Amino acid sequence: MIQNRFIIFGGTGDLTYRKLLPAFYNLFISQKLTKQDEILIIGRRDWTKTDYVRKMEPWVKEFARFKVEEDKFLEFIQQIQYLKMNLSALDDYSILKNYVTKSKAQVHVCYMAVSPQFFDPIVEGIHQIDLFNVRLVMEKPFGTDLLSATKLQRKVTRYFDEENIYRIDHYLGKDMVRNILTIRCENPIFDAVWNNRYIDHVNIFALEQVGVENRGSYYDKAGALRDMAQNHLLQLLSIIAVDNPHDLHTLSLQQSVVLHSLKLLEDSMIMGQYRGYLDEKDIDSKSQTETFARFSVGVDTSRFQGVPFHIITGKEMMYRDTAIQIVFKSPYSGQKPNILTIQVQPKEGVEISFNIKTPGKSDEISEATMDFCQNCQMQNRINTPEAYEWMLMSIMQEDGSWFSHWDQIVTSWKFMDELIQKKPKPILYEKKSLGPEGGLTSEIIECIEKPFICKI
Repeated sequence: MIQNRFIIFGGTGDLTYRKLLPAFYNLFISQKLTKQDEILIIGRRDWTKTDYVRKMEPWVKEFARFKVEEDKFLEFIQQIQYLKMNLSALDDYSILKNYVTKSKAQVHVCYMAVSPQFFDPIVEGIHQIDLFNVRLVMEKPFGTDLLSATKLQRKVTRYFDEENIYRIDHYLGKDMVRNILTIRCENPIFDAVWNNRYIDHVNIFALEQVGVENRGSYYDKAGALRDMAQNHLLQLLSIIAVDNPHDLHTLSLQQSVVLHSLKLLEDSMIMGQYRGYLDEKDIDSKSQTETFARFSVGVDTSRFQGVPFHIITGKEMMYRDTAIQIVFKSPYSGQKPNILTIQVQPKEGVEISFNIKTPGKSDEISEATMDFCQNCQMQNRINTPEAYEWMLMSIMQEDGSWFSHWDQIVTSWKFMDELIQKKPKPILYEKKSLGPEGGLTSEIIECIEKPFICKI
């Protein structure tokens, strides 16, 4: 059995506490993480392992999907070690080298759970100590534009082969996102109409009720377009719009084809900024950064030519919801369209609306709905791996299918750089509202407010 050592650079950061450690605990409980696997936490604080465990325990208890039982937790922490290092000091990597030479680990998964400014010294340090069989894991953002992304890529590929680089977009680890291809490809009723002959338009939206919180210094340089649209939402679009892949190994290539074909639709951009954003910590008092973005694109392929894709994301919104609506063409003027909705978060499930004759009346048409709620039952929530569990399992299995590949990143940044040059000045909108005027259509609002009926 292969023994993995996960080396977490940035082990005292929010991502590690909220996502990675709970994911590791879940994998341990579900026996996907063996007792031979190791988790080495790298941090700058002068802590012992006991100090670190005391700090991490409440986070695991709060965010793990399995209940944390004392005996299991004590077993789990046997696999965790803590190592004090300065990530920016190349001389400190000798500390890591001395540690790893005592190990029998066959694979080193080097996870950069840090801000991008630390990527360079970490990559240089790993190369310097000549770690063997390395799988390098990178969190977004992959640069702030095409130029910075290209510089980062050159640095990383100077020492690591592309097939050993795993760029995480955690949206690709969400269970309902992975379900998209199954829904469309394994059901002839959808597969047969998944094209521009039958689809009128597609809505892809990710709305948040929170503001920038403690991410002001990063967010003010990024904005909604760089933070959400360039990666998460364009990835969702590319999965919706791909031709049917023969297998997951061809998915990335076909996603790149879609991203190459994107065209911004004229006069489709609406940018917004929530009132009070300028008062947030670490925000420039004259900032024109958008906290809400809406734009529409065409996909210039034979399958989807002429179908507009509407992309919407915003902070401090009335609702929290991430979903995809496939809106089909109405056969008759004035008749409500059939809509297939894939709910990603916080609701997880699928809903289809269709037209029926109103019971007892011969000439009236009513809308009916059928749905499946995946996370309405506790058992489903417990049995469904979280996004980071999927990603960590895929890395251990050397499966790069659901990761962001370099060609996708290049193409999406080319498109986004051009879009950002054209974006209008943001319109102010109130907190906990629907965003700027025209941002959310009644079609989207109705989708968000509609509860699931089916609980099975």
